[in-house]
Amino acid sequence: MRRALAVAAKAPQPGRVKTRLLPFLAAEDATELYRCFLKDTIALMETVPATDVVISYTPEGAERFFDGVISGRHRLLLQRGGDFGERLRFALEDLLAEGYESAAIMDSDSPTLPHAYLEQTFDLLAAPGDRVVLGPATDGGYYLIGLKRPHRRLFQDISWSSGRVLDESIQRAQEIGLEVALLPEWYDVDHASDFDRLVQELRPWNSNGGDPANEAAGDSGAHLDGNGLAANTRAFISAFNFIRSPGGKDSTG
Repeated sequence: MRRALAVAAKAPQPGRVKTRLLPFLAAEDATELYRCFLKDTIALMETVPATDVVISYTPEGAERFFDGVISGRHRLLLQRGGDFGERLRFALEDLLAEGYESAAIMDSDSPTLPHAYLEQTFDLLAAPGDRVVLGPATDGGYYLIGLKRPHRRLFQDISWSSGRVLDESIQRAQEIGLEVALLPEWYDVDHASDFDRLVQELRPWNSNGGDPANEAAGDSGAHLDGNGLAANTRAFISAFNFIRSPGGKDSTG
C-alpha cells in the first residue's frame, strides 16, 4: 500500500520563520530553531514504516535554504494555491493523484509529537470506508490532516489561523457525510507559552523516563532524545539554557 506523509514547511529564511518568537529570540536564532524543528520533524516522519516522506514547501526559488535539512531520501513538493487551506488541499490532492492510497500532511512546529500518532493516522486510513483523520491542536487548529480521497469542501469556509479551525473542519466533514477520526491532542510551537512548554518537555531530566513530568505527559519522553528524536531541538534549547518562561525575567541562564 503506497502512502505519503508530508510536512508543510517554510524555507528557513531569517526573518520569515517563527516570527512570533522574535521578541525573545534574534531572527538568526529563530531561524535556527525552525531548522531544528524541521530536522526533528523529518526524523519523526521517518519512523513511520513504508511511508514516503515529502516536504511541501514555500516559497518557490528558496530550495537552497533546505540544504543540510533534507537529504536525497526526501522529496520537495512546491506548495500551490492562495490561502493556507488551498495549499493543504492541493498538496494532498497532488499526492493522491500520483497513486498514493493515503496521504497525510502535518505541521512543522510539533517536533516532539509522539510517533505513535503518525502510525495511528495510517492505521485509521487503512481501515475500510472513507474518512478524514485530524490531529487536534491545543490552539483549536489541527497539527495533521489525512485523507485517502480528495475532499475540497474540507478546506472551504475555514477561519484559518483561528481557534475555530478544527471545529469548522469537522462541520465541513459532517456536511458531506464524511467520517471524522480524531487523533490525541498535541501542541504546536507558535507563541512564547508554547515554547515554554517545549522547554519544560525537553529539560534534561525529561529524557530519563523517570521524572513525574513524563507520566503527566503520557508517552512524552519515550519518543524524545533517547530514540534520536527531537535531538536537534533539545540541543538548541540546551545551548541557550532556558530556565524559565521565555517571556519571563530570567528566561536564559
